[in-house]
Amino acid sequence: MDMNIKYGSIMKYIGVFLILLLVGCVSSPPYPKAKINGKYEILGAKIYSPNELGWYLIQHSQNSITFGTIPTSTDSVIANINLFWVGEFDKDKDFLEFIIAERYKNNDKERWFNRVVENNFITFKGNSCFSYKTVAEDHKSKSKSRKSFQYYNTIGNICRHPANKNTAIQVEVSYRADSREIPVAIKAIAERFINNLELLGDEVG
Repeated sequence: MDMNIKYGSIMKYIGVFLILLLVGCVSSPPYPKAKINGKYEILGAKIYSPNELGWYLIQHSQNSITFGTIPTSTDSVIANINLFWVGEFDKDKDFLEFIIAERYKNNDKERWFNRVVENNFITFKGNSCFSYKTVAEDHKSKSKSRKSFQYYNTIGNICRHPANKNTAIQVEVSYRADSREIPVAIKAIAERFINNLELLGDEVG
């Protein structure tokens, strides 16, 4: 896999919202069912699918995996991991701060209004990462909601890959609904999914 690509071309992998465009509007499941707590791999990482019934494998490539549930008229849940190229940085903190700065950018201010953005530097299984939580208003949601906007929540980690310091791994669970709060059950799914990520020592670039 050629990781020597322009940064702008992989922005969708670190945008807190753009994964929604891929599967957020699915109303029927034209995808295979995901294994229950099954192992899936991409370059340099492996993850276990959610441990509940009703999840589908939306997309699986060399550098990303996306799981989703069947959306209701108002709610949708997505769990995904992505490998993406960032560039050369000597220090882990500079690497992660660059990603955070890019994530603050809002290229569609008519659609998105950020309510909450929280970032915390962490060590995840020996790797330099930051955890994040975001809440945004989506004023152009394509769901069947009758509200003027919906809330879009994300919970995740982004880590510098241990085998290729120019790349990062993102693991995230997102939830879109009319209500601002994430249900306890979704929070539990997110915690398990994120903690199940394993970064491998394989060279990915």
